[in-house]
Amino acid sequence: MSYDTEPKVLLLSFEGLVSITNNFSDEYLIKETSIAKMYKVKISSSQLFVKEDDKEDGEKDGEEDDKEDDEEDGEKDDKEDDKEDDEKDDKEDDEEDLFDIVIRRSTNGRQHREMNNDLMLSLYSRHTNILPILGVFLEDDAMHEVIIVTKYEVNGSLDKHLSDPTTLTWIRRLRICVGVARAMSYLHYGLKKQSSVIHGNIQSSRILLDDKWEPKLYGFQYSIVCHRQQLCLTSKYEGTIQYMDPAYEKTGGLTLKSDVFSFGVVLFEVLFGRKASIVNEDKWYFAKLAKRHYEETILDHMIDPVLREQMDTQSLDIFAKTAYYCLNEQRAQRLNTHEVVERLEEALDHQMKYENPVRFISIYLLC
Repeated sequence: MSYDTEPKVLLLSFEGLVSITNNFSDEYLIKETSIAKMYKVKISSSQLFVKEDDKEDGEKDGEEDDKEDDEEDGEKDDKEDDKEDDEKDDKEDDEEDLFDIVIRRSTNGRQHREMNNDLMLSLYSRHTNILPILGVFLEDDAMHEVIIVTKYEVNGSLDKHLSDPTTLTWIRRLRICVGVARAMSYLHYGLKKQSSVIHGNIQSSRILLDDKWEPKLYGFQYSIVCHRQQLCLTSKYEGTIQYMDPAYEKTGGLTLKSDVFSFGVVLFEVLFGRKASIVNEDKWYFAKLAKRHYEETILDHMIDPVLREQMDTQSLDIFAKTAYYCLNEQRAQRLNTHEVVERLEEALDHQMKYENPVRFISIYLLC
């Protein structure tokens, strides 16, 4: 099942965030972008500080319960013993349950609006392959900012592993691409009524990988909610240039197929083991390079030999053809994300059969 249940997002106190980051000290700073500073902190689940009014309500309820318990004859001592045992267990659980979080902090103005957009659309889009939000601090009259807390994904972003065919094997690359395609299909077709989310900035650096190499799409700062079949006119499209839909310059608007083009660039990055680049100020140099190598049937010139040795031929052919049709300059000729998912799943299926032929023969004979 790809769809998550209703998310439990905590409203966090600013004081609590200041406490766990030592007043947003640079010792915890891991990255700074044009719209936010990101801090990495190791905490336990009990250290996610909720707003004071919620905390006070909980304490008040707890005091009333304790009072009632103390009035019961013969149970007071037992209650105190149980409490000590619970505190000991909680302490042990906290020590075992430590995990890393990322705190993204932005200030007012344009950056604040982009973070707000990221927050709203991340909450709106709940899927196994979309990065979940653990907690937020929302702006108030004194501090015009939004702070978003997410889990730190230990394997970082996809772009950091593209050139490593040993760690990022072909079958692992296929699984990652299938996961991202499913997230995109959910954004485009899995929401209520006829609404869709155009991500607007899909690229390999916006795909995080957890401890099991499961992908988590994030980065909704420039995303748009629109009617599924409409061209969405916008002046805020600020996606990374080499992933940008070339049809935007002609139309001034985005469609679901704009994300498909960007994902096509990512698919060729995964295949070639290198990030998309700009050469001689040509925004679409990498996309043109990929298409030319596909059309001239010389993809092997761009694929790492170690990675190529791992590939099933049918898996490679299906994957490359899928990526190629995502890059069509005419939006109408591009695949939709349902089709992308189906074809990538087929490529993965061929690779699994190639790597585990005995298992698949056994399954076939049992059917």
